[in-house]
Amino acid sequence: MLGQVWIKTFVKDKLKFNILYSSTKSNVEETLYCALKELDISQPIWNIKHKKEWNNFGLTRFKPNDFIDNVNFDFLEISYIAPKVNKNKK
Repeated sequence: MLGQVWIKTFVKDKLKFNILYSSTKSNVEETLYCALKELDISQPIWNIKHKKEWNNFGLTRFKPNDFIDNVNFDFLEISYIAPKVNKNKK
């Protein structure tokens, strides 16, 4: 089932930009790649820390030093929003 990946940028701990993309949790790297390309933001480097946080919590943050190019935010956060399951469905 498709959930959503919430991509947010922050400057001085204030939300500056956010957008939602439909995705599965396991497809996040491709979703992030396409979203950032569309938004003209440099691609971050996924290291072990990011992969562990994503697998354990469905959330991770990328700091400017995780990007090859300069970025105009203090960090980029991605989180997974699981699809709602209707328990009353018969």
